[in-house]
Amino acid sequence: MSKRSAIEPDEFDAPQAPSKCEDCGNTTFTPRSKQTTDSADTDKEYIFAYHECDECGHHHNTRSAHLFEPDNANIPDWRDIFGHPEPYEHQETGIKDIIQTSVENGYTVMEGGCGTGKTMIALTAGLYLVKHPETQFERIMILTSVKQQLRQFESDLEIINSNLPEDISPARAVTMVGKTDLCPYAREEKAGITQENVNSECRRLRDQTSKLISDGDDGVELAQQGVGYGGEWRSAGSYSPYGDVLPKKSLEYCPFYANYKGHKDPMFTFGHAPNCILDPEQIVKQAVQKGVCPHSAMGVLSRDADVVIANYFHAFDRNTLRITHPLIDENTILVCDEAHMLEPSVRGILSTNVPFYAIGKAAKEAASVYNAVGTDPITDDNIPNAPPSDVVHQLLADSGVPTELLKDTYNILSGVQNALNSSVLSYLNDNHAGWESNPGTVDNFIEVPLRDPSKTEKDSLTKWFEQQGIPEEVWEFLPNVASVVEDALVEGSRNGSTNQKIGDVAQLFEQWFARDHTRYFREITLKKNENPHPSDTGWERVFNGSVELHSVMPRATIGSRLESFGAGIVMSATLEPIDVYRQVTGLEFMSSFNDRRVTTRVYNADFPKENRLSISLDLPKYTHENRGGVSENTNTRQLYAAAIRSLARTTPGNVLVCMPSYREASWAAALLEHTDSVTKPILLDESSGEKETNKLKNRFIEGDGKVLVTSLRGTLTEGVDFDGDKCLACIVCGVPIENVGSPQTQALQNAYEDQYGDVGFQFGLTVPAVRKTRQALGRVIRNTEDIGVRVIADTRYTGGQGSVRPYLSEDEQDEYEIIGDLTEYNKKLEAFWEDKQ
Repeated sequence: MSKRSAIEPDEFDAPQAPSKCEDCGNTTFTPRSKQTTDSADTDKEYIFAYHECDECGHHHNTRSAHLFEPDNANIPDWRDIFGHPEPYEHQETGIKDIIQTSVENGYTVMEGGCGTGKTMIALTAGLYLVKHPETQFERIMILTSVKQQLRQFESDLEIINSNLPEDISPARAVTMVGKTDLCPYAREEKAGITQENVNSECRRLRDQTSKLISDGDDGVELAQQGVGYGGEWRSAGSYSPYGDVLPKKSLEYCPFYANYKGHKDPMFTFGHAPNCILDPEQIVKQAVQKGVCPHSAMGVLSRDADVVIANYFHAFDRNTLRITHPLIDENTILVCDEAHMLEPSVRGILSTNVPFYAIGKAAKEAASVYNAVGTDPITDDNIPNAPPSDVVHQLLADSGVPTELLKDTYNILSGVQNALNSSVLSYLNDNHAGWESNPGTVDNFIEVPLRDPSKTEKDSLTKWFEQQGIPEEVWEFLPNVASVVEDALVEGSRNGSTNQKIGDVAQLFEQWFARDHTRYFREITLKKNENPHPSDTGWERVFNGSVELHSVMPRATIGSRLESFGAGIVMSATLEPIDVYRQVTGLEFMSSFNDRRVTTRVYNADFPKENRLSISLDLPKYTHENRGGVSENTNTRQLYAAAIRSLARTTPGNVLVCMPSYREASWAAALLEHTDSVTKPILLDESSGEKETNKLKNRFIEGDGKVLVTSLRGTLTEGVDFDGDKCLACIVCGVPIENVGSPQTQALQNAYEDQYGDVGFQFGLTVPAVRKTRQALGRVIRNTEDIGVRVIADTRYTGGQGSVRPYLSEDEQDEYEIIGDLTEYNKKLEAFWEDKQ
């Protein structure tokens, strides 16, 4: 029996005609419908309806429906799904292992270097299980932290779908991304919506559109009213049926969302996309043609997809889970790609923060709404104007929130702000003398821990809260209070403004008082305030503050989420030591206590060894104690400087220099700039946004050879494909262990030592650092033809004091030749490149 039921052909008319043909500019069209073999699906699977341009014949605003799907689908052979003529031996083994483990509802943990074909292994095994009529699996959900890997999965799916036998239907795929990539207004910066404000604006417009519809307006008619607003524009190559100005009835609304709500349908499906793969560009293109919200369409289509390609937020962020929760069950196979990033990614997702000023602002927002209906108005500076009392009365009645709870919220949040303010002042006075009289001498970034990070104890705010005798239940009610306050202020605002802070503050403190004090760490971070506001007083004249709740050990959350899937594949080029990985992700707990099978596999790329030179350089530990400050000319710095210069000088092309921090990267770039024997341009990567980083990467790979100096904590050392001659050499200096002087790092260390005892430091800090090193080294050799040099410099890599050598893979330990003399090192480099000329 097929796992997808047959669907009878719908009788439906062609959708709304476009205003203009995107090819020829004609404005007259004829509605058409037909059965077709023109899609990537099987013959006669779809019926299409569309508008045909009377001038050039181009098809517009196509809609489709399934004609049939056979009830007795053929059981495929996995070789029919594999996208290439023949698999490598390890690919065949891997596919069979995954199928067997997944049938038993288990997990496969797979390390495979670049070139081992991990993506095709996972997709082939997963699709076989999805298409097999006797398994429970209905879809694959792919998670990755790197956008480039999203494209890799799409590419391999295209190969699979293009080479399937006629009796196997193509895999239907959706790539899930955020509103910044999908909202047509934000993509083109129309209607005042940008990449920066798209989330808040989308929330406002959706709420207002939904309110208009709930008050009796028809969504399709609202959308039609948007046709006459503003000028023409397009996104993803499609002309928008609506103008570039937001329409307004009693409230501004989004015509794309109104049309989606009116039809209750995306108005397009997988047959509209090449090879049935709806990537973000295709989603936007089709949605704009149909005049529906791309983000809403994506969410609906994901439920009918065979393959959902997403990022870690879609499985671990509680806001994003509102869209994806139907996909996370025993009928879904998880593929977790770039899985060495699973733990740090989830750590970041589970952490949250708000600006310090937002707490006071949230308190005054609650006061504003209370003042609309309260008998004892709150007087304070800068309280917003109260919204209409009838609006507030109705919202309070609908929500069940008592009026006095609004006043309590104001008082509690004001008290919280005062308590945290005292903590900051005490810390600055005790640890940073002169911060107020001479702020130029104080660090640009300061962490203010709210408990001793090396111990498990309650933070100062929690202790204050308990001392006040405030019932803990208040934090459970706070999100409901925040919702009432936000709705009241939006409805009471002339333009529906959504710059309220109480929702974010409620979310932070709801978690603050619910999370434990071992796996979560509370602190306030301070950054120098370059442009203080005239109203700023006290420490806020010098610093911008952020109140932060950090997840330092996400093992339990990761393990429970993995447990929710029917089976899974966890894979990366750098998972070893896998026994440690299984511990820190909860996979070992799943295996030992929940009787879920966990299979481990390691596959190494079979690239010619003669094409690469791998050196472990036995230099003194590159630690602050040994190297001193960047202005000091210590013996350790001299040795590392010589090693970096030699690699830059001898390599006939691009060189990647990886340092343990951005500060050290600046030192390395400066020494190369002043080295006469290095004539290549020197590029320095600094902590910056994605656009600047991509520009720097493109400068590096274009034209003649250069040296790119970066931090191992940046984004250019992993997930970037420097194939061919884009990167001929890489040197890693030191072991990039997080700053153990940081309170947050100390809290992480405490949590891991509490869980794992004597090996806690290694599990929490050393192993992730070595994975960063392995990722950076992996930028050099990407395929069979690639040639290059890889150097790891630090005695800890060679087996010296504090050795991390056991955390390299067995192959790396065997291959990296230990060299302790810089003269020999120079000779090795010169000889290698002479041989390759």
